[in-house]
Amino acid sequence: MSSARDRQPDRRLIAAKHGRASCPLTSPYELSFTTLTAFESVWVSLEDDAGEIGIGEAVALPGYGDETVERVQQTVASLLSDAVGVTAAELRATCHDALGASPFAASAILTALDLPDYLECLRPDWAFDLNAPIAGDAEPAVLGAALERALARGCSYVKVKVGRTPDAERRNASWLLTARPDARYTLVFDANQGYSVDQARRLSDTLATDPFGRLLWFEQPVDRRDWDAMSRVCADANVPIVLDECIYTAHDIDQARSIGAAGVKLKGFKNGGIAATLALAAHARRALLTVVFGNGVATDIGNFAELLTLGEGARLFTPPSESSGFAKLAAPLCDLGLVIDDGYRLTCGIDAATARQRLRSFHAS
Repeated sequence: MSSARDRQPDRRLIAAKHGRASCPLTSPYELSFTTLTAFESVWVSLEDDAGEIGIGEAVALPGYGDETVERVQQTVASLLSDAVGVTAAELRATCHDALGASPFAASAILTALDLPDYLECLRPDWAFDLNAPIAGDAEPAVLGAALERALARGCSYVKVKVGRTPDAERRNASWLLTARPDARYTLVFDANQGYSVDQARRLSDTLATDPFGRLLWFEQPVDRRDWDAMSRVCADANVPIVLDECIYTAHDIDQARSIGAAGVKLKGFKNGGIAATLALAAHARRALLTVVFGNGVATDIGNFAELLTLGEGARLFTPPSESSGFAKLAAPLCDLGLVIDDGYRLTCGIDAATARQRLRSFHAS
């Protein structure tokens, strides 16, 4: 199996492209801090002197982090301004230096550098469980219909987006924990930083009732910058707390463990690409933390890189993944064969050779 450590560090880049694409969604996607009708992807495409093409992207979200789409564009342009002719190792070092201030932009380039190293591991029998998103403040009839659609597609993991309307979300949480006693499904509740400490405690108390053992974890209840609030939630909650928006580095993982979090969530677009994400996942597992992975706000470019990450490090990650942003798009940005199968799992319908052809076509366009 090919890996980043097997490749020559002195391969030189002969082309470096980047751009921005506004990718419409089939329907609005609601988060606690915004409602999206399109994903704004800043993409990167690199070619080396061995003829290998790598791509990466960042979809910046206001509220998720500090980088705007415009800032990501500017930083990517700056980092790639002198990239042609340098070695991959040199560009990688430059991007690692930029990760602290510009994790989204630097991760997009690092993903593009990493991708050829992992492409050979692509296998047609890969199938990784995904979660199906449901709006946690929906009216009861709408919520019930959404659950039935997810179950009808074979989904056994449901992600409930909360953090907008606490009273309605607690009501719906009680229903989801007890509905359909005959059905087998598990639940993740994600507040995307939308709650106060008291609101998070109240939902946590509701989730703790859980008569059928459906709850997996409660994700990022409060503001990513407020470690004191996160510490209080972790101390008071009697359900597992997983942190996402505040997790960028090994230090963040260690801090999450120190305040009593049960796990962390990683995403390639913020954690330094494929190789760095795998290293962080291994670090978190050594700290006995659950490691969740995947980005629901990504195009097929980002989710394809996440598929390769899951394939290389499947044992590091706890299902379900959230690498399903591509399925929300009205049309693919770069069709790399990603499919959600009848069991609601992420699969890929093409082999490495076909993927290389499609990467080359995208690079040439």
